[in-house]
Amino acid sequence: MKKKYRKMMFFSILLVAIIIVTYAYLTNSSDNSALARESMSTAESAVHEVLPIGETKKQEGFSSKEELAEWSVNKQSELQLSIAKQLKLESQNVKIVLGSVSNVKDAEGYYDLTGSMVLRTELTYDETTMENLVEDIINSVTNDAKLDARISKEVIMITNANGDVLYPSK
Repeated sequence: MKKKYRKMMFFSILLVAIIIVTYAYLTNSSDNSALARESMSTAESAVHEVLPIGETKKQEGFSSKEELAEWSVNKQSELQLSIAKQLKLESQNVKIVLGSVSNVKDAEGYYDLTGSMVLRTELTYDETTMENLVEDIINSVTNDAKLDARISKEVIMITNANGDVLYPSK
């Protein structure tokens, strides 16, 4: 009987110890995660232009990623509708994506963009039509008063549903 009592006492103490250790671990880990959240720091990067007199000037970028994303979505939608109308396609058959090369203005004060467009059609278009589309994209981006941006012919690509490259022509 004494052995049975000892075993029962041993297992009871062991169970209490496990409960205490588990409780201590759980409360301590939540305190540590709160401490970790509080002590997280943020990093910012900046691009500085070196002036001829040896001074540096900070280049301003987009005020926020949300601003760039909102502008891109609006411009892409505008171009999608315009191009679909020109090619007599449904707007959902035109997908255009504009991307920023950098979120910092270049030396001339512009944001450089790239562009890619997919036409969900098996049709091919003549070179003049593609040139006109590219010019429309360039004009739409460069004439937008909300953003000092530019895009050049060399960074625009247009393909069709078959993967045929329609612009630049080979």
